[in-house]
Amino acid sequence: MGMKESQQHEIVIENISYPVFAAIINYLYSGEFSFGAGTEGQEMTLDCLFEFLRVSDEYLLEDVKLKCENYLIDILNEENFVQILEMAELYNASRLQYYCNWYERKNFDAKSEMED
Repeated sequence: MGMKESQQHEIVIENISYPVFAAIINYLYSGEFSFGAGTEGQEMTLDCLFEFLRVSDEYLLEDVKLKCENYLIDILNEENFVQILEMAELYNASRLQYYCNWYERKNFDAKSEMED
């Protein structure tokens, strides 16, 4: 009988935007990943990066997850620190968590020492 998807003309994949889906499909077919694939003319927002992180964790796409972690490490700052740390913990991004912990010790502990 086969899978139900083989009988349908349309397959619905929920909880993934088109730009993220397009980049993931491009990666699966070509082996090459780019955040820009399918996002032309769109700004790479934190929400979009978090969606890449979620999808790569959910579908066990470790190469994509690592690239996403590296990108988030590059843009980490005091304003987005809490949000990025929460997403790292939520999506088991251990390298990103480790970097966030280091960043916190380096930046926030130094600030509190200066204030004392």
